[in-house]
Amino acid sequence: GDYRFMTWEQVRTLRDAGMTVGSHTLTHAIVTRLHGDLRVWEVLGAKRACEAALNEPCPAFAYPNGRVGDFSEGTSSLLRWLDISCALTTVQGLNTPGDALLTLKRMGVGDATTVAELEAQMSGFMAWALGLLARLRP
Repeated sequence: GDYRFMTWEQVRTLRDAGMTVGSHTLTHAIVTRLHGDLRVWEVLGAKRACEAALNEPCPAFAYPNGRVGDFSEGTSSLLRWLDISCALTTVQGLNTPGDALLTLKRMGVGDATTVAELEAQMSGFMAWALGLLARLRP
């Protein structure tokens, strides 16, 4: 299917419904592949666009693609310098107290995810059960 970006009206609707909205990069560039001023332009430009469209601070960030290798200590330092207080990766898992706020993990939730599956993921039961299965398999 077609992949389309959200409109600012859709973003404001999410925000008005209580969702936290964060920025990305201006052109979906992978921050670790950029250098110098271009890194700042991509991240700060997206942050400023988000703040202008929502008329409020935008202290959250989502790494484009967000896989291991798409973020680093260097990107965390840049985000900290730009007053971004938390950033999401697409690494699957639970966050625990003390985890780095600029490399937060996520849980996959789709159209077919049931409430029971979501509860199992959020409680940590799913990770525990999958780990147990992996240890029991030869």
